Amino acid sequence: AYGSNYLPHRYTWTTKITGAPTAIQIDLEGTTDETTWFVLDTSTSTTDEMRHVVNKPIRGVRAKLVTLTGGTAPTVTVKFTA
Repeated sequence: AYGSNYLPHRYTWTTKITGAPTAIQIDLEGTTDETTWFVLDTSTSTTDEMRHVVNKPIRGVRAKLVTLTGGTAPTVTVKFTA
């Protein structure tokens, strides 16, 4: 286990795209204070994708669907790596 001051700083995130969208934007956002969120990475791939983020310590993470033209809402999975 990590101490209470440890902030995860490496992530792998994947997107599973369904319904053949013609345009999509998904932002992976992070926070250090659970109030203010900022973009860590952005995916615009209309097919399934795996992406990696490193050296960005944060307390919380979320995926935000910014744009979706056609298709259905994607599934996003985020994993922290030690």
